[in-house]
Amino acid sequence: GGAGVTHVTLPPAVLAVVDEGSVGSGVVVIAAGEECSREVMVRWSAGRVMFNSYGPAETTVDVSLWRCVGSAGRVLVGGPVVGTRVFVLDGGLGLVAPGVVGELYVAGVGLARGYRGRGGLTGERFVACPFGGPGERMYRTGDLVRWTVEGELVFVGRADDQVKVRGRRIEPGEVEAVVGACAGVARAVVVVREDVPGEKRLVAYVVGSGEVGGDLPGEVRAVAARRLPEYMVPSAVVVLDELPLTPNGKTDRTALPAPGYGTADSGRVPGTAAEEAMCEAFAEVLGVDRVNPDDSFFDLGGHSLRAVALTQRLRLHGLDLSVRAVFEAPTPAELVTRLDLPYEGNEFDVLFPIRPSGSKPPLFCVHPAGGLSWCYIPLTRYVPDDIPLYGLQARGVNDTGELAASVGEMAADYIRQMRSVQESGPYHLLGWSFGGIIAHEIAVQLRAAGHEVGALISMDAVPFKKADPERDGEASEAEEAPEPDRAEADFDREEGRHRPGALRMLRNAATLSFEHEIGIFDGNMLLVTATEDKAEDASSAAAWKPHVSGEVAESFLACKHTDMARPEVLAQVWAGASDWLGLAGTAGAEEPGR
Repeated sequence: GGAGVTHVTLPPAVLAVVDEGSVGSGVVVIAAGEECSREVMVRWSAGRVMFNSYGPAETTVDVSLWRCVGSAGRVLVGGPVVGTRVFVLDGGLGLVAPGVVGELYVAGVGLARGYRGRGGLTGERFVACPFGGPGERMYRTGDLVRWTVEGELVFVGRADDQVKVRGRRIEPGEVEAVVGACAGVARAVVVVREDVPGEKRLVAYVVGSGEVGGDLPGEVRAVAARRLPEYMVPSAVVVLDELPLTPNGKTDRTALPAPGYGTADSGRVPGTAAEEAMCEAFAEVLGVDRVNPDDSFFDLGGHSLRAVALTQRLRLHGLDLSVRAVFEAPTPAELVTRLDLPYEGNEFDVLFPIRPSGSKPPLFCVHPAGGLSWCYIPLTRYVPDDIPLYGLQARGVNDTGELAASVGEMAADYIRQMRSVQESGPYHLLGWSFGGIIAHEIAVQLRAAGHEVGALISMDAVPFKKADPERDGEASEAEEAPEPDRAEADFDREEGRHRPGALRMLRNAATLSFEHEIGIFDGNMLLVTATEDKAEDASSAAAWKPHVSGEVAESFLACKHTDMARPEVLAQVWAGASDWLGLAGTAGAEEPGR
């Protein structure tokens, strides 16, 4: 502040690391050269006159000034200086209204004549001014701005910084403004990196202010997820002691380090079945061997598109989460808390109480090939509240204990579980894929024991055709038995490898399905068939008719077999089941949905 200095112009990156007390309060400070953060503006404008200056070298040199006001919610570019005119224009060089983002053009006495020896570039950037006199030119800055209603300019970002990340156009400056405004962040820079060829990621670099302890990257991502569309939330947040600077004091974006992606290596193993399933889903979507419960999805290289893939995979199994939840709770342990699972006990129990309350007979939902019944949890939204909902799950599903030796053994076991909560009929059954085969066997055994079956709903289940005993045994079996690898692949596509015991369950389901001697159910059955992955005239009713003494009603849904347990498809399944039950009028049964 000595030696008669009255004004000092410095880049914001320098002001960020200089103690404001080292410059006398009577010295006017001008921030120039790059975008100024609000934190820098508030700190340096306290008790002194401060301006934020904007202007490219081609306009020699200032275009606009704004008198900094510490109480302002943002840093403005301000209004044009004397002898300068500015225009905010759209792609057709038309003036835009206040609040609308456009490109900034500058006219006036300060314009350079062009670039020496580069006529093409001069003609591209110095263009005829439609708002001036004959021969007047204006400079196309390439900066995106908008007018406030008070007539001040707000800098938004660079037009040439706009990039497409996974098909979406992103302006890093907008993301930078949100990240920089987060509590605990003193300075922020947001860039698009392509450290892996073909894999563009939005990365935020922040310098902490010390206001937030602990997980600053997690806090930043959570705030960004609330204020920005999912595709604009940074995939990684890197905390630095200081931002790197160029020799002239501007932020050196080329020197920003690549983010490191790795596991937390906490050594903690999943504590619940839900955590274990979540860790497996993370690993599969991210393409890594192992994920710990405390590993961050984004620290392992996740981004918005992979977050979408994660939520879609989880929804296939009834775990309905939004992409925003992944950003706000990015570890398996945190994300499990967002599931709102209906049962606080062991999620691997054979009888899984999805919603045990209700005055009417329950609906029992039989697991698909993977053994878990979590996929039916979304039915709580569509099945009336007075109908209890239970899932039936396979023994050994957690990779421990003996597996069932037959579908008949499974059915007998599940009937004992059902009768522990409902002593007598009518019993209502629903099963998807392999679960439809088991549900049919449960219905057969219940009727053989004299119990009433009110509803049997089979979701895209097809009984395997066994060899004809009248034909040559070995040749017939070789011809008609499903190939083991193909059977496993079919089940694998249905249920996925979500946990260590999944493949074990899938293989057993394939074997038991083929070996099962299908009986005859004394009643009616509703068959819900997926059509998108089948021939146009596909129908499974004919395959089931020999095994049902009554009517085999069939409804068709325009979805794939693997989509049958998506929440929106389950809504259609239940709507069709309610209509069918109303028409069927099962004698003496309190029917679901009535």
